[in-house]
Amino acid sequence: MTAANEALSTDKPATVTFDTLKAAQELRKTGFEDRQAEAIVSTISKAMSETVATKADLELQSAVTKADIEAMGAELKADNEVLRAELKAELKAETGALRTEFKLFQQSVNSRFEKVDLRFDTLEKSLRQEMAAQETRIVLKLGGLMVTMTFLLLAIGPFYIRWVLSLMGSS
Repeated sequence: MTAANEALSTDKPATVTFDTLKAAQELRKTGFEDRQAEAIVSTISKAMSETVATKADLELQSAVTKADIEAMGAELKADNEVLRAELKAELKAETGALRTEFKLFQQSVNSRFEKVDLRFDTLEKSLRQEMAAQETRIVLKLGGLMVTMTFLLLAIGPFYIRWVLSLMGSS
C-alpha cells in the first residue's frame, strides 16, 4: 500500500483554515445579531469542512492518481509484452507454415521439371533414332544411286567415248 493510499484510508478529516471569530465579527459590523452571525459562520464552517478540498487533499488525490496511472502503465506494459509474445509466436507459426508450403511448391515444380526433362530426353532419343534411320535410308539410296550410275557409265561409257572421239576427229 502506498503512502497516498494510506493517507486516504485514514478517516482524519481535512482541516480547512477558517477564522470563525473574524467572520462573526465582520457579520456583526454589518448589522447581524450575535446569534445570526454565529449561525451563519457555523453553517459556513461546517459546509467548508465537509465539502471543501484542501491543498493537502488535492496533493493526496494527485499522489493516488499518479499511483493509479503508474499501475495502469505497468499493467498496459505487461499486456503489451503478452500481446507481443503472442504475435511473435503467431508470426513464427505462420512463417513455418509458409516455409512448409513453399517447400511443397518447390517439390512440385521440381517434379514437373523432372517430368519435362524426362519427356525431352525421350523426344531426343526418338529424334536421334529417327535421324539415324533417315541417315541409313539416305546412305542406302545414295549407294543404290552410285551403283546405278556406275552400271550406266559402264554400259553407256564405251558408246559415249566413241561418240566424243568421233566428234573430235571430225573437227
